[in-house]
Amino acid sequence: MHKNKKIAILVPIVLICMVSFVFAADVKLKDIKVSGVVFSQYSYDLTEKGADYNAFELTRTYLTFKSNLAEKIGLSLTLDSGRWSALNPNSLQVFVKTAYIDIKDVLPSSTLSIGILGLPWHSVVEGTWKHRFVSTIFADTEGKQTSSDLGIKLGGELISKYLEYYLVLANGEGYARPEANKTKDGYALVRLTPMPDTLKGLKIAAHHRAGLVNANQKRDRSMGFVSLEQDNYTVAGEYLYTIDQSSQGGTNTVGRGYSGWGFYKLFGNLSAFARYDWFDPDNNKTEDTHYRAIYGIGYDIADGIKITVDNQQVKYEGNAGQTNANVIYTHMLINF
Repeated sequence: MHKNKKIAILVPIVLICMVSFVFAADVKLKDIKVSGVVFSQYSYDLTEKGADYNAFELTRTYLTFKSNLAEKIGLSLTLDSGRWSALNPNSLQVFVKTAYIDIKDVLPSSTLSIGILGLPWHSVVEGTWKHRFVSTIFADTEGKQTSSDLGIKLGGELISKYLEYYLVLANGEGYARPEANKTKDGYALVRLTPMPDTLKGLKIAAHHRAGLVNANQKRDRSMGFVSLEQDNYTVAGEYLYTIDQSSQGGTNTVGRGYSGWGFYKLFGNLSAFARYDWFDPDNNKTEDTHYRAIYGIGYDIADGIKITVDNQQVKYEGNAGQTNANVIYTHMLINF
């Protein structure tokens, strides 16, 4: 018999034997928890150049799988979708947003995570903003901080109820691209709850990212954040300071900006929200300083389902080749 035919026969036999052994050994598959989030929208452009353009869109679909591999080891995988592919930008692409292993109690009250990780700044700010389906957070909208990256993270409580921390060492290129060079980016975040017993909703966070595009080419980020969450309202403010270089050893480009927002429960399931961003990405050298205003009303249709009607405007201070925006949206969140 020909050698290739022998291999073709042996492979399925070996596979059958392996499957039989698994069932004979009474191996139990791990329990897997599945959850998901869907963001959809309808937009209507009010700008003159927009020419009454309007569109329905599915902006994001997250599907998350979680399982415990051992008593203190967990696995998490999140699949995402979006129109981000340079090769086929007109098609919704499915990709891996996060995929990591958690190892609990490697230090007291601390967890070690390895893989494609959610970065701590996003989880802290988005956890307060709660309107990710309406807009990304300030640093992400300005393209200064990605939501996840490949690396290793250690985080947990330093002082019970009062102080938590996160340390990350990552490629720095984000979840969509592989490492481009030998350098790595370091992230550090601390969050303080100064009055956990009397004013639990008051939190203060500080974050710094020491980044390198290449040797001696900086991409540093420093952020500060304060928030107050109560039963009927939330107010928060964020400050962003950036250092970027166009070439190795080149002149630093310094950016500064801030964002403030709040939302208030009006009555029943109806709420109102507003946000204002201001950012100067390069010391006003090219007159591209701009502001962003977001405001609207939201309605909780059911548990995990919310709809908003909102207006989003972007205005640049000078004629720097940038396009102003004025768009009316209807956004919907489905969480399951």
